[in-house]
Amino acid sequence: MNVFRKPIGLLVTVWMLLVFPLVTLAAGAAEEQEAEPEKGPHRGLVLRDGDFSVELAIFETGVPPEYRAWISDDGEPVDPREVNLQVVLTRLGNVRDEIGFAPQADFLRGDMEIYEPHSFVVSVSAEHQGQQYQWQYDSFEGRTAIEQAVADAMGVVTEVAGPATLHETVTAYGSLVLPPAGQRAVRARFDGEIVRVHKALGDTVARGDVLFTIESNESLRTYALRSPMSGVIASLDGGAGEPTGDRTLASIIDVSKTEAELSVFAMDRARVKPGADVQLALADGSATVTGRVTFLAPQVAAGQAQTVRASL
Repeated sequence: MNVFRKPIGLLVTVWMLLVFPLVTLAAGAAEEQEAEPEKGPHRGLVLRDGDFSVELAIFETGVPPEYRAWISDDGEPVDPREVNLQVVLTRLGNVRDEIGFAPQADFLRGDMEIYEPHSFVVSVSAEHQGQQYQWQYDSFEGRTAIEQAVADAMGVVTEVAGPATLHETVTAYGSLVLPPAGQRAVRARFDGEIVRVHKALGDTVARGDVLFTIESNESLRTYALRSPMSGVIASLDGGAGEPTGDRTLASIIDVSKTEAELSVFAMDRARVKPGADVQLALADGSATVTGRVTFLAPQVAAGQAQTVRASL
């Protein structure tokens, strides 16, 4: 008796190992087959409600992406003129696209382009012979879901996308200069003797302020030599009792008109346009000022650089 028990037990064990994997694989294959959505002859998704069905597909051969639908009832094509169809796409941010359909040949054609991204919840409603049909399904493309705990652990941060202006930066070097309109040289109109000096070096003056009183050599009368602009006295060359001569007695500068003169390299010239924003940092890092490009020299300077001026 003991001789036969072991082989029988061994045979039963082997049989069980062979059968159960086959059953498991068959069940898994059936579930996978059931999960596959039904496709129609036009490679669209088939939506069924009893005998009534809608094949809905995004068509983009030779045209911008658009929805097209083919209707059937009990396996027979339905005249598209007999069906009222509407599709609503709900995108991220609760943006809704409502699409109407019009009959064309043997199908219904959507009335708007399906723009990217093709990622939305699709709601379909149809009416045929007084009967209403509705479906809803997810059509997500390029979308993924991350649990909050995983996102926090990985440092993932999201923001709502929107329109923005992208800025391109060009690095250039130069110096601060005064344009011709920002500086004036003051000379005597008539040769004579300086009777009085009314201002000192570094004084702030307004246009029309008296700088010198001068006695003319010809008329022997005094006249006032006034500042031609508002600004600061940057140089003063002349004292009481001195002849005026043919020289600059004073120079006035308006520092509010200071500009930046920059050298832009050849490879960057095409990227710099009048009106472009400029951010200037002093060499010692003590200050940063902003301005705009006002002038691009038409000729190339030494070293193949182009001179650019920016107002501050």
